[in-house]
Amino acid sequence: MRKGLLIVAAIVVLGVGYLAGQVISSLLFERELERTLNDLAARSDVQVERHDVERGWFVSRGEIVLMPQFGDGWRFELPYTARHGLLSTRANGRLVPIRGDESTPLFGGRLPGTSPLWHAEYRTLTNDMTARVDLAAFRTTEGKRQFDFQGGELLLNGQHDDLRLEARIGPLDVEQGGDTLRVEPLVLKTHYQAASGEHPPRWTLETLRVASPSLGFTVDIVGELRFLGGEWEAFRLTDLESAAGRQRWLSRLDGHFTWSDPPPLVLLQLGLPLDSEMLEVEIDAGKVTANDRSLSSLP
Repeated sequence: MRKGLLIVAAIVVLGVGYLAGQVISSLLFERELERTLNDLAARSDVQVERHDVERGWFVSRGEIVLMPQFGDGWRFELPYTARHGLLSTRANGRLVPIRGDESTPLFGGRLPGTSPLWHAEYRTLTNDMTARVDLAAFRTTEGKRQFDFQGGELLLNGQHDDLRLEARIGPLDVEQGGDTLRVEPLVLKTHYQAASGEHPPRWTLETLRVASPSLGFTVDIVGELRFLGGEWEAFRLTDLESAAGRQRWLSRLDGHFTWSDPPPLVLLQLGLPLDSEMLEVEIDAGKVTANDRSLSSLP
């Protein structure tokens, strides 16, 4: 009899512990999501809303809406479902871009295909997060041009104040008049740290290849673009509406790009020797030079 009571007590303790773990996991996920969305709204010109929120011990649901603080040029709707476990929460959903005040999603409306799918995992004990967005392939025609986009992916991992983003987009084929122009996959990388040793965002262009076999035209460009200084969080999209605002942020850019075997026509237009085997583009505080010559002094 006593042994049976001990077994029952053990089962009850385990059950209560399991439920407590579920509650804690759900609360920590909700806290981290709220903090992330609040930070996004505070550090950018993006307005954040949540709709149809259902919080549960085992499953939570809702929709996140992102839109500009001013104007109605676009918005993103992110319906999600989060399943809570003892050690982690796994969430998934769609990323639905919508233009202006239209009610029709961009994908399935103006563009064929389906809205990007995403899934993420939040680890309760370590606060680590991983997320992935998959861009579906699609094929569409505009006028005489046919576009064949072969999909892409975005990977995000880290913690709230230390995140790394990697993206691979493409390739993209553009066909017109029997000729095909191919843009090879574009790979971008950026690292965000909120600590005192903060790294500015960095976009690394590992390889950008544009090729047209029938024209014998091939472009290979590699390089990276960085944002200088620690004020990048103050950037607002509305700054780009004025010349002064654009110049302010252009002066924060730093980077370099290398173009192997540039076409003679490009060299001619830049006033560079036609036998140049390499085009080195340097960006220093927004000032651009090509093979050590300022673009402002080029013809």
